[in-house]
Amino acid sequence: MRALRRRAVRLVTILASLLVPAGAGAQWVSPGLSPEAVPALGIVLNDQAGDACWTNLGETRQYAGDQLRERGFRVAEDADYRLFITVNAARLAKSNACYGNIDLMMAGPARGRAPEGFHAVAFSSRIFMHSRNANETVIETIQSFGRMLDDLR
Repeated sequence: MRALRRRAVRLVTILASLLVPAGAGAQWVSPGLSPEAVPALGIVLNDQAGDACWTNLGETRQYAGDQLRERGFRVAEDADYRLFITVNAARLAKSNACYGNIDLMMAGPARGRAPEGFHAVAFSSRIFMHSRNANETVIETIQSFGRMLDDLR
């Protein structure tokens, strides 16, 4: 299953990189999202990157927390809301470049009539290809996510 997923990520990333060599992304935020509406956020890192394509996990967690705090969000380990940061990446054999996608999803518990579980309240996704690793692109994606949250003010 993991090998199939890697092949699919590789194919999509290669095709997309042909269209947009530097990478491409998409963002969405739920209307009404604000720091006041979110009691606290936990940060969850999901490392699906192989071949040393993502190595700055500690810096990523710290940077994401700083970005959220600067925008008025409270960051806590035991929070009901989460910011999930997922990196799926692999390295090309011939060029040694890393490719893949980075997803940031802010999600919280279902309320009202919604089914149980987490429901997304903000999302940012980016595909990339980089000669060394995804580290800078992960930080840039978090910066972009922060700018999207700035628009809530």
